Amino acid sequence: MLLDLEDALPSGACGSSAASSARDLFLYRGSIANQVLTIKRVARNQDREAAERIINRLYGWRGYGDNHKLREHASRSTFIAHIGDESLGTISLTVDSPEKLAVDVSFPEEVEHLRGTPHTRLCELSKFAFDPSPRSRPMLALLFHVIFVYGTQRHDCTDILIEVNPRHVRFYESSLGFKRVGSLRTNVAVNAPSQLMQLAVNQIDENIRLFGGHNAGRGHSLYQHFLGQNDARALRQRIVELTTLEDCYQHCRDDLAKTKGGYRSGRSYVSRAASESLQVA
Repeated sequence: MLLDLEDALPSGACGSSAASSARDLFLYRGSIANQVLTIKRVARNQDREAAERIINRLYGWRGYGDNHKLREHASRSTFIAHIGDESLGTISLTVDSPEKLAVDVSFPEEVEHLRGTPHTRLCELSKFAFDPSPRSRPMLALLFHVIFVYGTQRHDCTDILIEVNPRHVRFYESSLGFKRVGSLRTNVAVNAPSQLMQLAVNQIDENIRLFGGHNAGRGHSLYQHFLGQNDARALRQRIVELTTLEDCYQHCRDDLAKTKGGYRSGRSYVSRAASESLQVA
């Protein structure tokens, strides 16, 4: 069950706290094995710090260092999954921009070739850390589902790139359908070998259509744990609503910054825009 938008809408004027509340709305909330899973985009310091703790705990355990920071970036969104009060996992989505992507460091020629392909909009997944226990597999699948929908709906991503340690290559191939690009390189940030991998968004959509919501319990594919078609449509609609609302708050803050005493007009603008966002098809 997805959280109803009206239950989460912030009240009051378009001040910084209200804008923060808009950014902090849940993208997904549902029950799995009698536990409530919530997934949201990180906007508050406590969530950013919780995501950093997960990253540093799991990266440190694997020998990748334990002092990683999630620095704010205009083209990057970080997502975090919770079971109750427990932070379960995190991953970041970065959209290609003039500043390029982190994978450009290790794979400049390969990424530049993909970037030059017509009608291509690259996105990158990074800083992935998740509870490795078997019980978390369906929850991991839902985190990926939310991110895939967010990336395509919000940023029109056509291809998703990841850079992984060679021992994780088979997982991404069998569970999500990623394909290898180029040969092994060294990721200098963690001083470890890495493989570039690519997944076309149209292949994601096809896998969701074929396997989403079936939960057959067989094989390695994560798509069997994705949402079914009805819930997937609700998720997409919710992301449209929340990102539209977020844009409304941003426009409102920009307007207020340009005018004096703009509180009332700004509040009216946000109220009107939020109402319109609920009617997005």
